[in-house]
Amino acid sequence: MKKTLAKIVMHPRWDLFVFLLLALTIRLVLVALYPHYAIDDAAITMRYAQNLIRGQGFVYNQGERVLGTTTPIYTLVLSGLGLLFGDFFLPTGILNSLIDVGSLTIVYLLFARRGQTRLGVVASGLIGSYIPLLQMPMWRMETSLYVFFILLTVLAISDGKWHLGAISSGILMLIRPDGAIVAAVFVLCYLLVKRSFPVTPMLTMLAVALPWFLFALVYFGSPIPQSVYAKSIIYTQQAIVEQSASFIRILAIGGQYSAGHRLLMLPFVLIGLINAFVDRRWLIPLSLWFVVYVLFYEVSGIYLFHWYLAPAYVPLLIFFVSGGDRFVKWCLKYAETLRRFEMPLYSLLVSGVIVIGIVSGYMVSKRLERESEYFSAPILIAQWLRDHTPPDVKVCADTIGFLGLYSDRKILDVVGLVSPEVISLHEEYLDFYEAYVSIVERYEPDYCIIRDTELRRIPRAARDRFEHYYVVVLKYGEFNLYARKD
Repeated sequence: MKKTLAKIVMHPRWDLFVFLLLALTIRLVLVALYPHYAIDDAAITMRYAQNLIRGQGFVYNQGERVLGTTTPIYTLVLSGLGLLFGDFFLPTGILNSLIDVGSLTIVYLLFARRGQTRLGVVASGLIGSYIPLLQMPMWRMETSLYVFFILLTVLAISDGKWHLGAISSGILMLIRPDGAIVAAVFVLCYLLVKRSFPVTPMLTMLAVALPWFLFALVYFGSPIPQSVYAKSIIYTQQAIVEQSASFIRILAIGGQYSAGHRLLMLPFVLIGLINAFVDRRWLIPLSLWFVVYVLFYEVSGIYLFHWYLAPAYVPLLIFFVSGGDRFVKWCLKYAETLRRFEMPLYSLLVSGVIVIGIVSGYMVSKRLERESEYFSAPILIAQWLRDHTPPDVKVCADTIGFLGLYSDRKILDVVGLVSPEVISLHEEYLDFYEAYVSIVERYEPDYCIIRDTELRRIPRAARDRFEHYYVVVLKYGEFNLYARKD
C-alpha cells in the first residue's frame, strides 16, 4: 500500500497536477484580491466592448469609426462576458487564469509526447510561477490568449497537425497584429517539412482571418488598426525614444524583480536554443518564432510595454529548462555516482518550484496593491466627470482607458490611438509635449487630464499658453483635471 502511494505521488503527472493547481490557485487568489485591477490599455478594449453591448457599434467614441484596439477577437470575447455577467473585470481575470493553465498544459505536452514528462512538468511549473507571467491574467488583456495560441500552433506544427496549426495561426492574427509572425513561421515550417507550398493550410488561415479583414476594410476603411499607425509615429519622438529600452537587454538582464537572475539563466537558455536544432527538433518552430519575435521588437524600436515582453518569457524558460537538462545529463555522463541523486534532486526541484510560486504570488500581490492606488486616480477623475459634466463634453488625455470606460464622455486621445486627427500635429512637432499643447489649442477640449510628470516635460512657453486657457479644478495623486476657462 505504501509503495503504491509513493508511486502515485512521485509520478510526473501527479506533480503536473500540483503545479497546475498551484498556478490556478495563485492567479484566482490575485483576481479575488484585486477584482477591478487592470492595465489602462485593457480598458480601451473594454470601452469598445461596452459600446458593442449598447448597440452603438464597434467604436470607442460614439459615431467615430476608428479601430483603436489591436485585438478584435478579444473585444468580442469581452462583449460576450459583459453580456453574460454584466462586468468585464472579474470574468476576464478568471478566464485568463484558466487560459494560463491551458498554456501550461500545452508546455507539458510538448515534452511529454517525446517521452520527457519530468522535463515537461518542471517547465510548466517554472512558467506558472514566474512573476512576469503571473501578472498576465491581472492585466485583463489578450496576452494570456495570445500565448495560449502561440503554444497551440507550436504543438500543432511539432505533431504534424497542419490543419489545427492553420486555424490557430489565423486566430493569432486576430488577437494581435504580431500574430502574423507565428503565421509566417507556420508557413516556413510547412515548406521545410512538406517541401511544398501550403495551399490548403493557407486557405484555412484565410478563412479564419479574412472575414474580419474585409469587415474592417468596409467599416473602418482599413484592416490596420489606427493604434499601430499612431504608435509608429509617437515612438519616433525624442521624449518617448529616451524612455525606450533594448528588448534583448531586458530579456538577458531583466528589470524589476529580476535581481540579475536572468544573467545566470542565459548560458542554459543559449544551450537549449542551440540544442533545439540538434536533437530536440520539435522545438524548432518555437525557436524560430522566439528569434524572429525578439528581433522584430529589437529592430522596430517600439516602446516596450509589459505585454510585448511577456510572450517571450515562455520560450525563454522552456529553453532554460531544456538547456539545464542538457547540462545535467552532461554532468551525469562524466560522474556516474551522481545518478543515485537524480530522484532526490528532482523532488527538491519540484519543492523549490512550489516555494517560488508562493513567494512570487506574494510579490505580485504587493505590486498590484501599489499599482491599484496609482490607477485609482484616473478612475476617480473619470467618475467625477460622469457625475458633474454634461454628456456632450470633450475630454483630452493621453491615458484614455479608464477615463473613457468610467466617464462615458467623448475622448480626444493625444496619442492618436482613437483620434487620427491629431497625428498630423505629431508629425509636425518633434517634441511630444509641444504637440500635446498644440492639439489642445486646435481642438479646444472642455477638459484636459495631465499628470505632474507631463507638466514638468512641457516646454515653458507651451505650458504658459496652455495655462492661459485652462485651470485646475480637480487633482488626484499626480493626475490633474484642467477645465477650460469661460
